[in-house]
Amino acid sequence: MVKKKKMSKSEEMRHYKETYVDTDLAKLIRGDGLSFSKYVIKHRAIPDIRDGLIPVQRRIAYTLAYENVLSNKNRYKTSRVEGLIMRIHPHGSSWGSINSLSQPWNTPLPMIDMEGNIGSILGDGAAAGRYTEIRLSKIGDRFVKKMTPEIVDYKDTFDGDFTEPEVLPVDFPSLLMNYQSGIAVGMTTDVLPNNPREVLLGTIEYLKNPSITVEELMNTIKGPDFITGGIILNSDEIINYYNGEAVRFKVRGRVVKHKNHISITEVPFSLIAQIDSWTAKVADMILEKKIKNAKSIKGYSDANGINIEVEVKRGCDIDALERELYSKTRLEDTVRGSFLVIKNGIPKNVGILEYLECWSDFQNDIIIREHKAIKAKTNNRLEQVSSLIKAFPNIDIIIDVIKNSKSESEMKHILMTGDLGKIKLKTKKAESIVSKFDFTEVQASYILNTRLMKLSNLDKNALVKESKSLEATLNKCKKIITSPAERRKMIIKVQTELLETKEFSEELWKRKTSLTNQGETKVVVDNTPDSVSVSIDKFGQLLVFDSTADTPESSIKRYDTDTADSIFAFSADGNLYRFKLKELKIAKPTDDGISLSTLGLFSASEEMIDMQSSELILESAEDSDVIQITSKGIGRIINTSTIKTKRKKCVGAKLTKDEKIIYSLNKTKKYIILVSNLNKVKKIAVSDIPTASSKTVKGNMLAKLDDGEKIVKAYNVSAGTIKVAGETVKVADIKLSKTNTKLQKIK
Repeated sequence: MVKKKKMSKSEEMRHYKETYVDTDLAKLIRGDGLSFSKYVIKHRAIPDIRDGLIPVQRRIAYTLAYENVLSNKNRYKTSRVEGLIMRIHPHGSSWGSINSLSQPWNTPLPMIDMEGNIGSILGDGAAAGRYTEIRLSKIGDRFVKKMTPEIVDYKDTFDGDFTEPEVLPVDFPSLLMNYQSGIAVGMTTDVLPNNPREVLLGTIEYLKNPSITVEELMNTIKGPDFITGGIILNSDEIINYYNGEAVRFKVRGRVVKHKNHISITEVPFSLIAQIDSWTAKVADMILEKKIKNAKSIKGYSDANGINIEVEVKRGCDIDALERELYSKTRLEDTVRGSFLVIKNGIPKNVGILEYLECWSDFQNDIIIREHKAIKAKTNNRLEQVSSLIKAFPNIDIIIDVIKNSKSESEMKHILMTGDLGKIKLKTKKAESIVSKFDFTEVQASYILNTRLMKLSNLDKNALVKESKSLEATLNKCKKIITSPAERRKMIIKVQTELLETKEFSEELWKRKTSLTNQGETKVVVDNTPDSVSVSIDKFGQLLVFDSTADTPESSIKRYDTDTADSIFAFSADGNLYRFKLKELKIAKPTDDGISLSTLGLFSASEEMIDMQSSELILESAEDSDVIQITSKGIGRIINTSTIKTKRKKCVGAKLTKDEKIIYSLNKTKKYIILVSNLNKVKKIAVSDIPTASSKTVKGNMLAKLDDGEKIVKAYNVSAGTIKVAGETVKVADIKLSKTNTKLQKIK
């Protein structure tokens, strides 16, 4: 890492003012907003097609290599490495990425060798960085062993203080082997893992025959091979995935049926690190009689493999239990595949042949640059050796010249031109020999920098032998640089040698995932859910799913109800949206769901903040009233009688240009606590907030705000604690105040 010159304080302030203060807001959004999107895509979330890494992974490997923490060196504390990485990584802690790169269930070929608790495939978390130690694994070494400025390009880091490599010179097609998943602005990638031995063999086939078809290549690289095993039910989609299409694979866990129980030995890839929680979920479903044919479920999984046993009820059909597990739980699930990468600086969906072509071009570039560097170094050494061979017959005279010269520049001049000037040697013959000297500048410099004792004891035979060896190296370099066939042989040789290593052994990489086209489970048991759940994200993406499933990660709110219910959703613009669940298709939490905008409801510029059951909203009880609070500290209580409508959209009170609803929820507790962006708080009695006479009444000022201050969070509580700036604050410690007064600082 080369230290770069920092800006002065005055330069920093001028840059800040020009960039952020004196910038038109619309221009800022159009410019910086788009720039941010591009930045997230290229510099955070999407892997580069050449080394198969996202930036944080590349920076982890680079930092460990820079600190010489290789596979044969002592490990560093993980927390220490985190601190070192932050010099070149602007996005906070890299702890999660470090752990992922050490866990074989997340990264089948781990780049990191971690000592300590690395977590488990079952769902156990890894220990904190202060308790674990890491170094690069042998696989990780292969990413960095040729990492020099001569072979890969370097760029300035985010702050310009250091430099980092743009890409790592890995010598095998890692992206096809290791799982990569990322979410960028408007796009996602899910590059699924393939069997490493199949990939190496397939790569060799491609290199020998670049015109090979996808169908032919699939005889060797058969399809995704998950660490959790399982069965891909729609294997006819593999060719579409290998052709660059985004697909959804139906993956089923593997079961072994016994007389009175089912053993689950493999699970869908989507259950990685969720196996224990899935087991607990199924246990709850059995108790709630949502799974009707099971008596109990017990987990016996450990580091040696997955083993879950489900006992069948007496008198029940074990085949029906199997179908029930597939249809009602995530033992049969969807795994998304999308080969989205950064190619030539642009995000692109590629197929397997395009990937192999780009990767082989990258290997060619590495080999050419490597051998150009070797050639330059060899040429330099050859010129040095040539100077000694040339000097050998007259070494005593050269030593005499050196002794009689007054300066290095004078000595160099004599060796390059033969002009002795005023210097007199012992004999006229010696002076005549010197007059014929015509050493190059490199040769003259090398002779002068060689110790006299070494010059006096030169071995001509050894020099001639070295010269011939250097010339052979040069010829080899020239051949490799100019011959694609020679470079192809070198790449094939590396892949072949890897097949013989422990890391890629046949015993280690027997295929785990089976391929079939039997399709989804045909449900013959009653799978109508007793209840459903509905979730919504801030972009108005709606998903109705079985209440036994986990909440989608992007959800801002989940509500458990039944299909007869209707749901009200509140937007930050003050609007209210109503939709009937029975009109929507029940999906899985891993599905995309449906956008309210496609239902003709939701505006793309809006942001959802809350959701409630219409049964609760439309109750006559006082507790069903809704409190709404804006970012400017204006609040109101909406009586549900004002929103009893069958319309799909209710327009609320008009807000100012920079005002948003930040809280919209049923009134159930005694107080409202407001929190501002300045980490100030205010506690107001709910009884002091007026009830609006209609849904369009804006409300009253609940708090006076200072310049630049806005409300960012609100709580409806009676007691307990809240979080402010990461700190826990007791509700009782916050002074009760009147409306239209300023917020208080936390003591």
